[in-house]
Amino acid sequence: MTEFVERHPCTSCAEPIKQGATQCPHCGTRQSGGWTGARALQIAGALVTVLSLLFALQQVHGAWWIYHNTEQAIRDQVASARALLASGSHEKAWEILEETQTLDPR
Repeated sequence: MTEFVERHPCTSCAEPIKQGATQCPHCGTRQSGGWTGARALQIAGALVTVLSLLFALQQVHGAWWIYHNTEQAIRDQVASARALLASGSHEKAWEILEETQTLDPR
């Protein structure tokens, strides 16, 4: 009576080898059933990549928020200067416009 031996493909050459074999008889590659150093490095690399992307996204969002708020402050000051010009307060309007130039993010 012949005994049935379960086989699975080698991790390197894909030739069928016995289940539980520690080394492929065809190519000599060491087989591993658990975590390998290469797999752990892949997972660590993926994690670092995701964290880096999240950090970059947070930085971009922060920069956008500062830019947006600065643009709004400029619009508000220009509107105030226009109102002062309309009311005849030219000197105060120019002071506000000069101050506004220091806020311009461009």
